[in-house]
Amino acid sequence: MAKFKDYKKTASQFGVGGDTEWLTLEEGDNWVRLMSEFVAYGQHFNNSTKKGSICIGKDNGCPACLANDETMAEAKSAGLKTDIQEPLSVKYLGWVIDRKDKKIKLLRIGHVVFKSIGKIQEQPDTAFDTVPNFDININAENAGTKEVKYTVLASRKDTELTEEEIKKTENLTNPEDILEKMKAKIPHRLPNDIKEIGRQKNDDIPVINEDDEIDASKIDY
Repeated sequence: MAKFKDYKKTASQFGVGGDTEWLTLEEGDNWVRLMSEFVAYGQHFNNSTKKGSICIGKDNGCPACLANDETMAEAKSAGLKTDIQEPLSVKYLGWVIDRKDKKIKLLRIGHVVFKSIGKIQEQPDTAFDTVPNFDININAENAGTKEVKYTVLASRKDTELTEEEIKKTENLTNPEDILEKMKAKIPHRLPNDIKEIGRQKNDDIPVINEDDEIDASKIDY
């Protein structure tokens, strides 16, 4: 499980229920209460389809990793230079309470937001162990675009969870288990299948579109 204060270590590592809802960060203020630690994972972004896919690791037969290798190998043999077709970035997954509607939701964030929370955790007056006992505000500017900018601020006061909120979080699925279920849906390929992957249609690979909400009902918990 990734700890917020370990954002530097994670950056180095990555090079940088059916009725479950997902929180999409909207323009402006997004007040949330973190209800779990967040699990880190790699995500490829396909420059052609403008969609993302979870990385399961090249050694585990990640289609995007192997497709990248094929593209770079072909370019090298032809004496050409090319960019990686499906670059890898780090994402984080965890549970929050959306203060807008008071619902428990899954939240996927990038390293900028994760690092900002880590900075809050490092400050003496806002330090916490696993999750803070105060709300945080993730302010988004130009949400839904490549130019999006995030500012993360801590609430000025601690607030106790209500009995109803505590009850809602008692049986939450561990984010790590959710991620493993998502990874299990990725088609595994062996390195010697690399040519087949290069010809494989992008539609055959489960993807995550950063601009759309994920239908969590399609994930078997």
